[in-house]
Amino acid sequence: MTIRTRLYVGASASMALMGILTLLLLLFSFKINKELIRETAAYEFTKAITSLSLLTDEYIIHQPARIENLLIAKLKEIETIISDSEGIIPLGIIRNAFSSLNESFTYLRENFRARKEPLKKKASQSEIDRTNHAYPINTGSSDSAGFGYYAP
Repeated sequence: MTIRTRLYVGASASMALMGILTLLLLLFSFKINKELIRETAAYEFTKAITSLSLLTDEYIIHQPARIENLLIAKLKEIETIISDSEGIIPLGIIRNAFSSLNESFTYLRENFRARKEPLKKKASQSEIDRTNHAYPINTGSSDSAGFGYYAP
């Protein structure tokens, strides 16, 4: 084998190795980018759930209409985050938990509204107690337990 042939073989091997390294670099770059997108979606979801938790605590304590509107807006925001993250994150458990959370919030709102009526009418204590149990919140399911909600 002549020197010229060896140089051509060496240059070809170097070019092939550079091509393989470039392909590996692109492959890992795409994988890292995909993981960053997943992490960003998870962060947005976590931030929205934390904010929802704080609003829920305020609603349970104070029950003003403004906080109720904020809670409804936050639930809609979480729903859009879930729909935006459809192909990025596996959402089976999250969808079930979100529907359970939405249902629990609906029961909570109905319960508070039902409790306000007898108080406005200055009803007896037994009538108020009956309305407290009119809309039970399902806390036995694993979905609502995952969010840390409980019935007082």
